[in-house]
Amino acid sequence: ADDGHEVVDEISYTPYKPAKLKYGRNHPDPVVENATLAAVAPPDITYNLAMPAEIIDKGKLSNLQLEAVVYGCQRHMTNLPQARFVEKENAVPVDESPPEGRKREPTAVRAGFLLGDGAGMGKGRTLAGFVVENIARGRKKHVWISVSSDLYEDAKRDLRDLGMGSYAENNCYNLGKLPYGSLVGGSSKSSKKRGRRGRAVKAIKAKNASGNFDEGVMFATYNTLIGKSKGNTRL
Repeated sequence: ADDGHEVVDEISYTPYKPAKLKYGRNHPDPVVENATLAAVAPPDITYNLAMPAEIIDKGKLSNLQLEAVVYGCQRHMTNLPQARFVEKENAVPVDESPPEGRKREPTAVRAGFLLGDGAGMGKGRTLAGFVVENIARGRKKHVWISVSSDLYEDAKRDLRDLGMGSYAENNCYNLGKLPYGSLVGGSSKSSKKRGRRGRAVKAIKAKNASGNFDEGVMFATYNTLIGKSKGNTRL
């Protein structure tokens, strides 16, 4: 501009509603998206939800939250391309091969999904929807990583709101409250300690004996995952 000030294009927004999802109750609050994003059509929906119908019928998840679950699960059904490497500089990439005389089936790596909803959209409730959907598909183990351990109770609340009250109370574990080291077979060295830590280890042994750790939601934060204590970690 002539006055020397930089001209910044004004960002415009448009009301948002699912373009391809045709069921579910409307989100309780108005939602908008960047007009540039609105000009791009979303992918066709090929995934069918398996979660209990009452979640949809009673509006426990809005159509916007259901859309995220549908597109996320649809994306998770896609396997990423297998690893490739270059043996020498300027060489043509070749498929990775196992050592001579050994056979190895490549491990399938599922694609991820970024949920970029803004504040107030109910991302915790949407994540709970992912858990419920995967439980309905027969998947028993789930990891919920959050920014703060204070959100553990919020995660359980979101599961309860979707009709998973008993599951939230009996099958949700806060990794930050569990001892370092292996949680399988009570092999952690801290098992000899007394007090609350020792009682926690005894509780873990009891859960291992009953097989409770074979299913559920393990809640963790990044700091919890990278923490160390006397050489033991939670990874």
